Amino acid sequence: MSIIFVTSKPPPNTEYRYALVKTCWGDLAFVCRDSIVCQLLLGFSKPQRLLVDIKNHFPTAYLDNNLLKGLQRDLINYFHGRHFGFNCRVDLSWASDFVIRVLRCCSRIKPAETISYKELSQQIGRPRAARPVGGALSQNRIPLIIPCHRVIASNGSLGGFSAPGGINMKKRLLKHETTLN
Repeated sequence: MSIIFVTSKPPPNTEYRYALVKTCWGDLAFVCRDSIVCQLLLGFSKPQRLLVDIKNHFPTAYLDNNLLKGLQRDLINYFHGRHFGFNCRVDLSWASDFVIRVLRCCSRIKPAETISYKELSQQIGRPRAARPVGGALSQNRIPLIIPCHRVIASNGSLGGFSAPGGINMKKRLLKHETTLN
Protein backbone atom coordinates (compact mmCIF):
# COMPACT_ATOMS: atom_id res chain seq x y z
CA MET A 1 0.00 0.00 0.00
CA SER A 2 1.20 3.49 -0.65
CA ILE A 3 0.20 7.04 0.02
CA ILE A 4 0.90 9.64 -2.63
CA PHE A 5 1.36 13.18 -1.34
CA VAL A 6 -0.05 15.99 -3.46
CA THR A 7 1.39 19.40 -2.66
CA SER A 8 0.04 21.42 -5.59
CA LYS A 9 -2.56 24.00 -4.64
CA PRO A 10 -6.09 23.33 -5.85
CA PRO A 11 -7.24 25.52 -8.70
CA PRO A 12 -9.88 28.19 -8.05
CA ASN A 13 -13.44 26.88 -7.96
CA THR A 14 -12.28 23.37 -7.08
CA GLU A 15 -15.17 21.00 -6.54
CA TYR A 16 -15.19 19.10 -3.24
CA ARG A 17 -17.10 15.91 -2.56
CA TYR A 18 -17.47 13.84 0.58
CA ALA A 19 -18.45 10.32 1.50
CA LEU A 20 -19.98 9.10 4.73
CA VAL A 21 -18.65 5.72 5.82
CA LYS A 22 -20.35 3.46 8.35
CA THR A 23 -17.88 1.35 10.30
CA CYS A 24 -18.26 -0.98 13.25
CA TRP A 25 -16.87 1.88 15.40
CA GLY A 26 -19.41 4.38 14.06
CA ASP A 27 -19.59 6.88 11.24
CA LEU A 28 -16.72 8.77 9.67
CA ALA A 29 -16.32 10.88 6.56
CA PHE A 30 -13.68 11.98 4.12
CA VAL A 31 -13.58 14.95 1.76
CA CYS A 32 -11.86 14.93 -1.64
CA ARG A 33 -10.93 17.22 -4.47
CA ASP A 34 -10.86 15.08 -7.59
CA SER A 35 -9.66 11.79 -6.07
CA ILE A 36 -7.31 13.44 -3.59
CA VAL A 37 -8.24 13.08 0.08
CA CYS A 38 -8.27 16.49 1.77
CA GLN A 39 -9.65 15.55 5.15
CA LEU A 40 -10.70 12.49 7.14
CA LEU A 41 -13.17 13.15 9.93
CA LEU A 42 -13.69 10.71 12.76
CA GLY A 43 -17.16 11.28 14.19
CA PHE A 44 -18.11 7.91 15.61
CA SER A 45 -20.46 8.80 18.48
CA LYS A 46 -21.48 12.15 16.96
CA PRO A 47 -22.22 11.59 13.27
CA GLN A 48 -24.17 14.87 13.00
CA ARG A 49 -20.92 16.67 13.87
CA LEU A 50 -19.36 15.24 10.70
CA LEU A 51 -21.69 17.24 8.47
CA VAL A 52 -21.17 20.42 10.49
CA ASP A 53 -17.37 20.01 10.27
CA ILE A 54 -17.50 19.29 6.55
CA LYS A 55 -19.69 22.33 5.82
CA ASN A 56 -17.50 24.56 8.04
CA HIS A 57 -14.34 23.69 6.10
CA PHE A 58 -15.81 22.85 2.68
CA PRO A 59 -19.09 24.79 2.38
CA THR A 60 -19.74 23.77 -1.23
CA ALA A 61 -18.89 20.07 -0.78
CA TYR A 62 -21.58 17.66 -1.80
CA LEU A 63 -22.30 14.06 -0.83
CA ASP A 64 -20.98 11.34 -3.12
CA ASN A 65 -21.10 7.94 -1.45
CA ASN A 66 -19.53 6.35 -4.54
CA LEU A 67 -16.37 8.36 -3.91
CA LEU A 68 -13.18 6.27 -3.64
CA LYS A 69 -14.90 2.97 -2.94
CA GLY A 70 -11.51 1.30 -2.38
CA LEU A 71 -10.69 3.75 0.41
CA GLN A 72 -14.12 3.23 1.94
CA ARG A 73 -13.50 -0.52 1.94
CA ASP A 74 -10.03 -0.03 3.46
CA LEU A 75 -11.46 2.14 6.26
CA ILE A 76 -14.18 -0.39 7.06
CA ASN A 77 -11.61 -3.20 7.04
CA TYR A 78 -9.28 -1.18 9.30
CA PHE A 79 -11.90 -1.08 12.04
CA HIS A 80 -12.64 -4.77 11.61
CA GLY A 81 -8.92 -5.47 12.04
CA ARG A 82 -8.53 -6.97 8.57
CA HIS A 83 -6.44 -4.30 6.89
CA PHE A 84 -4.19 -1.53 8.21
CA GLY A 85 -2.80 0.06 5.04
CA PHE A 86 -4.20 2.67 2.71
CA ASN A 87 -3.65 3.34 -0.96
CA CYS A 88 -4.67 6.87 -1.87
CA ARG A 89 -3.54 10.36 -2.74
CA VAL A 90 -3.63 12.91 0.06
CA ASP A 91 -3.69 16.69 -0.12
CA LEU A 92 -0.85 18.43 1.71
CA SER A 93 -1.05 21.64 -0.34
CA TRP A 94 -1.88 23.58 2.82
CA ALA A 95 1.22 22.40 4.75
CA SER A 96 4.64 23.98 5.23
CA ASP A 97 7.74 22.06 4.11
CA PHE A 98 8.41 21.09 7.74
CA VAL A 99 4.88 19.72 8.25
CA ILE A 100 5.11 17.79 4.97
CA ARG A 101 8.40 16.18 6.09
CA VAL A 102 6.86 15.20 9.43
CA LEU A 103 3.70 13.75 7.87
CA ARG A 104 5.64 11.84 5.18
CA CYS A 105 7.84 10.28 7.83
CA CYS A 106 4.86 9.53 10.07
CA SER A 107 3.10 7.78 7.18
CA ARG A 108 5.85 5.12 7.20
CA ILE A 109 5.18 3.96 10.78
CA LYS A 110 3.88 0.41 10.61
CA PRO A 111 0.66 -0.70 12.31
CA ALA A 112 1.11 -1.71 15.97
CA GLU A 113 4.44 0.13 16.10
CA THR A 114 5.03 3.40 17.88
CA ILE A 115 7.85 5.90 17.83
CA SER A 116 8.46 8.94 19.98
CA TYR A 117 8.17 12.56 18.91
CA LYS A 118 11.93 12.75 19.50
CA GLU A 119 12.63 9.73 17.26
CA LEU A 120 10.46 11.22 14.55
CA SER A 121 12.32 14.54 14.84
CA GLN A 122 15.61 12.63 14.46
CA GLN A 123 14.29 10.79 11.39
CA ILE A 124 13.51 14.08 9.64
CA GLY A 125 16.97 15.44 10.50
CA ARG A 126 15.82 17.87 13.22
CA PRO A 127 16.84 16.09 16.46
CA ARG A 128 15.86 18.99 18.73
CA ALA A 129 12.45 19.53 17.17
CA ALA A 130 10.30 17.09 19.18
CA ARG A 131 7.82 19.81 20.20
CA PRO A 132 7.49 21.25 16.68
CA VAL A 133 6.97 17.68 15.43
CA GLY A 134 4.07 17.36 17.87
CA GLY A 135 2.70 20.65 16.57
CA ALA A 136 2.99 19.43 12.99
CA LEU A 137 1.17 16.20 13.86
CA SER A 138 -1.63 18.19 15.50
CA GLN A 139 -2.28 19.72 12.06
CA ASN A 140 -2.77 16.31 10.43
CA ARG A 141 -6.05 16.47 8.56
CA ILE A 142 -5.97 12.82 7.60
CA PRO A 143 -5.63 10.70 10.75
CA LEU A 144 -5.43 6.91 10.31
CA ILE A 145 -4.18 7.30 6.74
CA ILE A 146 -1.29 9.35 8.12
CA PRO A 147 -1.10 7.49 11.44
CA CYS A 148 -0.17 10.24 13.88
CA HIS A 149 -1.73 8.14 16.66
CA ARG A 150 1.40 5.95 16.47
CA VAL A 151 3.64 8.75 17.78
CA ILE A 152 4.05 8.90 21.55
CA ALA A 153 6.19 10.70 24.13
CA SER A 154 9.71 9.46 24.93
CA ASN A 155 8.62 8.45 28.43
CA GLY A 156 5.96 6.11 26.99
CA SER A 157 3.00 8.37 27.70
CA LEU A 158 0.67 8.95 24.80
CA GLY A 159 1.27 12.66 24.30
CA GLY A 160 -1.62 14.30 22.46
CA PHE A 161 -4.19 13.48 19.80
CA SER A 162 -6.27 16.18 18.16
CA ALA A 163 -8.97 13.94 16.67
CA PRO A 164 -12.31 13.65 18.48
CA GLY A 165 -11.94 11.55 21.59
CA GLY A 166 -8.39 12.82 22.14
CA ILE A 167 -6.06 10.58 24.15
CA ASN A 168 -8.78 7.99 24.76
CA MET A 169 -9.24 7.56 21.02
CA LYS A 170 -5.46 7.33 20.52
CA LYS A 171 -5.25 4.63 23.19
CA ARG A 172 -8.15 2.77 21.62
CA LEU A 173 -6.59 2.87 18.13
CA LEU A 174 -3.21 1.64 19.41
CA LYS A 175 -4.83 -1.18 21.36
CA HIS A 176 -6.90 -2.12 18.30
CA GLU A 177 -3.78 -2.39 16.16
CA THR A 178 -1.67 -4.31 18.67
CA THR A 179 -4.33 -6.87 19.55
CA LEU A 180 -5.13 -7.70 15.94
CA ASN A 181 -1.72 -7.52 14.33
